[in-house]
Amino acid sequence: IRKQTLPACEGLKNVSYEELELKAEILFYDGIKTSDIQETLIKTALSLIDVDKPDWIYVAGRLRLYDLYHSIKRNYGKPGSGDVYKKITLMDYIEFNKHLLSDWTNKYSKEEIEYLNSKIISERDNLLNFLAIESLIKRSLLKDKGKVLELPQHMYMSISMFLFQNEDKSKRLKLVEKLYETASKLWLVFATPILSNARKKDGGTISCLLTSIPDDLAGMFDKFKEIAIGSKIGSGWGIDISRIRALSSWIKNYPGVAGGLIPWMKILNDISIAVDQLGSRPGAFAVYAPTWHCDIYHFLETRNLSGEDRRLCRDLFLAVIADDVFLEREGNNEDYTLFDPYDTPELSELYGEEFKKKYEEYEKEFESHPEKFNPNTRKIK
Repeated sequence: IRKQTLPACEGLKNVSYEELELKAEILFYDGIKTSDIQETLIKTALSLIDVDKPDWIYVAGRLRLYDLYHSIKRNYGKPGSGDVYKKITLMDYIEFNKHLLSDWTNKYSKEEIEYLNSKIISERDNLLNFLAIESLIKRSLLKDKGKVLELPQHMYMSISMFLFQNEDKSKRLKLVEKLYETASKLWLVFATPILSNARKKDGGTISCLLTSIPDDLAGMFDKFKEIAIGSKIGSGWGIDISRIRALSSWIKNYPGVAGGLIPWMKILNDISIAVDQLGSRPGAFAVYAPTWHCDIYHFLETRNLSGEDRRLCRDLFLAVIADDVFLEREGNNEDYTLFDPYDTPELSELYGEEFKKKYEEYEKEFESHPEKFNPNTRKIK
């Protein structure tokens, strides 16, 4: 226990290994596991976090790191005491995990890898607090069949090597070294897809993708497939649904049968749960609807805490596209008209003065021939 608590508290303010051991109140019994002792110490350190003693979160982080070091040594078949980064070098890490890493590993010579290994500073693991190291273990560190196979500093170095793999060899090592320095000191935080996927086989590194759902059945399900694949490789989505016809719109020659935005939002909601970015985090979908859409109120109610479950989409992020006409009329407390994009397809394509001109044309047409429009077309404040 002392081998764990003493270094965990070293150099931190308002914490002590004596207090940690005393408050842990570990009850020993025959056959107690060291992992159970470790969990007790971690929970105790977390319980001691206070406004006046914030460094206990670093104590808990170090204890979790020691736990990680122990399991990494075991997984590599190199148990025993001593600096884990000396037991498992960058070359060991690359060779052991070659089946999980993309071909960037073949672009660096043995000498280059050994040079970069000499630049790794293991003490920088101590910059990670408990929440950071827990997040890395759950979401980012390389795993195979549930076993963690990557140390934090190897992660930072391998990402740097991956990102600069195609640079001119005369300057590549210096670039890798500089990026490693910046990232390992936490001066730079990589975007989640890079942190989780860069260096791995088939890993996507794009943070955000944008798309627009068309208003036809085949096109919709093509988009849903595209969105699912994007989420699988770790990307979040911004999804425009302004083209989807409103509730009670026409389908072929049948009036009043369209289900509106909500059924399609429900599918997106379920895709975000089902395709959860390889288990690293839930899918992240921001869905955009325009203020002039007939279903805008239904759209805004999908994040309500109560209501019919089939009308709620609590896992989507909502965003509203506010056009100039809306903003002007809101400022002047004037009326504003809600339309069905099936009746007004140009509104999804236009912006600025062209949008305003077409929008006002549709308003005049609605006033003179309301029967041509979706029955839900209406003026609002």
